[in-house]
Amino acid sequence: MDDLEIIPGPIDVSVLTLQAGHRSTNTWNNTLRSDPILHCRRREAVLSRGNRPHPRIVAYLQRAGFYGLYCLRFIQLDWALITAFVERWREETHTFHLPQGEMTITLQDVGVMLGLPVDGQPVLKGARLSMLWLSDIFGVLPDDADDVTVQQYARAYILEMIGGSIFADKSGDKLCRATKPNTKDIGGALILVQLWAWSRFPHMTPDILSIQPIDYGVDAAGQPLPQGPHGVRWANAKCKQEVSTHVLQHYRNALGMQHPDEIVWQPYVNADLPDYCLTGQEIWRSVVPLICTNIVEMHCPDRVLRQFGMQQPIPEPVDTNVSLHKIDLRGNVHKDWASFHDTYIDRWNNRLQHVITRDSLSLPMAYDDEYMVWYRSITRRHIDQQSARFDVLVRVFTWVGLRLTYW
Repeated sequence: MDDLEIIPGPIDVSVLTLQAGHRSTNTWNNTLRSDPILHCRRREAVLSRGNRPHPRIVAYLQRAGFYGLYCLRFIQLDWALITAFVERWREETHTFHLPQGEMTITLQDVGVMLGLPVDGQPVLKGARLSMLWLSDIFGVLPDDADDVTVQQYARAYILEMIGGSIFADKSGDKLCRATKPNTKDIGGALILVQLWAWSRFPHMTPDILSIQPIDYGVDAAGQPLPQGPHGVRWANAKCKQEVSTHVLQHYRNALGMQHPDEIVWQPYVNADLPDYCLTGQEIWRSVVPLICTNIVEMHCPDRVLRQFGMQQPIPEPVDTNVSLHKIDLRGNVHKDWASFHDTYIDRWNNRLQHVITRDSLSLPMAYDDEYMVWYRSITRRHIDQQSARFDVLVRVFTWVGLRLTYW
């Protein structure tokens, strides 16, 4: 078995054109220069603080569309799990390349998991400020606060939530940049990556010992507040300590040997969701750029239509301009991003014209389906040699077992 040559892929290099500079190449060749597990940066002190905001502040969180994120509370990040998915993230397609096909995080996941609004105008102005300063200045709302003061405290709380969990990075060290071989840190919406993985790959979730009921509290009028988004199902979960699922190699093996029945393509079908999680569902399948100041990332639901219960054809080439990943806010704070990104903004403004649709699909997709035949030729099948050999061994023994059974 040691002499067996395994080709990790891709065989056809027309899609994954940046493979040579991807961390999976170094992982396969065992030439990573640092700890393979990425350091996941998040301001945990902000997220885990015990004091909840005053009901008058919560009312403004609801109006601004951040109530869902407020409900999510604190969930511990699994660095090894996130690293395993980063190893399969491809900036050429903005999707995870998994054995059963491409998958990705879509606007649907943002709305349903976090309860954040996904439709509206692009954010073209931004600035930097200290999270510690926000905490010191806007700590506890004074009892005699007027409405203007309440709004200021609400804005500060929103900034703390965003800076603590969604944009907790220095200059854009998100999924695409984290795929570089010498990257040690990763920031961004990592809690979304983890919740997305837990919802779609149940065999990779932690062992839950108990789940505490969530008290959402009451509003300023004493009425019960609405339920949280889908992601709160993981809040207050008590997990076993030192379980095997917190080992990077375990995750690599689990992803590398994934069976079709181990994937939940549509985890929200029967979910009881509050109305605010469904706002903007008209554009969940829009093939458009997502724009936030200097950041432009393509939203590619056309490559993962099985996540919407639709047939997946061979997708069109995606325009993921790699030069956009080289742009950050350093030295560009006052740049006119509206003019710089005018082409992308125009497509976003016409997002309803770019909604993709296909006929419904009966899962699972056949092994010899046209898409799967194409996909196996263009994807990176294996990440590291250990999990690759283990995968081959399992497949050989399975094949031999089947032959003996029929014999």
